[in-house]
Amino acid sequence: MIFLKNDMIVDVHFFLRGKETAKPDELCSIYAQIDCDGLRGTAFSIRLQIPAKYWQVKPTPKKSKIKPSTSEHPASSSYLLSEQINEGIARIRKAAQTAKNILESTEQEITPEAIKLIITAKRKVAPGKQFLATLDELRDVLTSKRSKNTMTNYRTRRNNIHEFLLAKNYGNLKVSEFRYSHFEEFQLWMIDQKNDDGSERWGTNTINKHLTLVNQVLEYAINKEYLKSNPIGAMGLEYDRSKPPQYMEADARQRVEECTVKSLEREIDVSIFLMYTGLSHTDYSSLGDEHLYRLPAGEYFIKKPRDKTNIYSIIPLLPQAHAIIKKYGSIRKLPRLDLSDFNKALKILGELTKAPFKLSTSVFRDTFISMMENEMMVPARLIMFMVGHTNERQLSNYSIVHPARILHDLNKNKVVIPFNLEAFEDLIKAS
Repeated sequence: MIFLKNDMIVDVHFFLRGKETAKPDELCSIYAQIDCDGLRGTAFSIRLQIPAKYWQVKPTPKKSKIKPSTSEHPASSSYLLSEQINEGIARIRKAAQTAKNILESTEQEITPEAIKLIITAKRKVAPGKQFLATLDELRDVLTSKRSKNTMTNYRTRRNNIHEFLLAKNYGNLKVSEFRYSHFEEFQLWMIDQKNDDGSERWGTNTINKHLTLVNQVLEYAINKEYLKSNPIGAMGLEYDRSKPPQYMEADARQRVEECTVKSLEREIDVSIFLMYTGLSHTDYSSLGDEHLYRLPAGEYFIKKPRDKTNIYSIIPLLPQAHAIIKKYGSIRKLPRLDLSDFNKALKILGELTKAPFKLSTSVFRDTFISMMENEMMVPARLIMFMVGHTNERQLSNYSIVHPARILHDLNKNKVVIPFNLEAFEDLIKAS
């Protein structure tokens, strides 16, 4: 942004310190540099940070190691805190204009250092805010950027963090008082928590998601000037390997479809719909009548961007899912269930129908993808478009390939099979 008055041009340039050598996800500090008629002052931190890959720099002909951003909004909109970053940068630009006006009105020399002195003198860390209140503020920001349905997990994690704070008498802990010892204590507390049957309450990956949220809160606090620096630094989390896909085969699906427990009718209907569409709970919750299409030949299908990635899912509407829509009259009238209550009902439904494993919305998504691959012999590329993936490799996390599918592809390509299916299935089980 350029300010012009009495032939004085004042520019404010912004750049990332260490961006050239930083890893894409590494946080870098944003620095500002005042330029008055080509005279540049000493760069100074504006106390905002952003991962290097989200900093937008327009190509310039100059060969310079440090390239300032020439964008009005240099923080990419794909970064979850981009609005706060760009607002902070806008405040610095506005402050530079104000400082210039002050120097002019008081007949002082307008120099980069004089403008910088006025800006930095007024920038102080905001008054302390409670950690939990900061988390809620962050959640509101994220909800405004994404569909509210995508924030369900944040509510659950927020409640677990609140439980920890109360258990350790940290209910009034301010974000500015948060220390690494609190982070470590929270991690150990989650590891020690057990269910009634003695099993671990949370797995490693779930614990890491909570720890990541804590780190997000602290980074947000820095950008909002509630906090000067992040007390936990780089976390270096290690995740367990993803569990294998869980495929409900035809007999298990049939038991769910034939379950007649009246008190679970809505939950059963939603389960069937998810099994035969592959939609996540989040995408199902935001599904509307406008996402239902009909081809000229008469076939119905769902076309909807995924809330998580905004990539389209194009799903043929199978008879089982279509029947659920007809039962309720429209997609808009389908039951919308709270995820926590739905999971509790699924536990009961799984016991009643003797499900091969614990039922969940992710199991239904695995089932749809595996069913398409193994029972309907749909090519992987088409399944990718159905479930909103960008490459076929992602399907391996959701689908179990059965021997029948392998034999189908071999026969399709006229490959001679030197063994029978039954022997091959035994071989697969043994592996």
